[in-house]
Amino acid sequence: MRVPRTIVDENLARPVHLAIVDGITTIRGGEGWWNAGIAPIDPGVIVAGFNALSTDAVAAAVMGFDRARRTTRRLSRRGRTTS
Repeated sequence: MRVPRTIVDENLARPVHLAIVDGITTIRGGEGWWNAGIAPIDPGVIVAGFNALSTDAVAAAVMGFDRARRTTRRLSRRGRTTS
């Protein structure tokens, strides 16, 4: 959960004017090769927007990820971000 907190804090310190999410290829089941059970997937999308949190949420939904499990979403509900 450390990386998502850092991303939220960085967005508070220096707001993003254009967020671009590269979803051409990604992995499902973890955050990196060190997680057991990861599998490569090819959603084949690029999502862009002016609100970093919204762009991330839309990209995750388009790629088929469960948004209820997204840490940045929970952090935003706690007031850690203004996006």
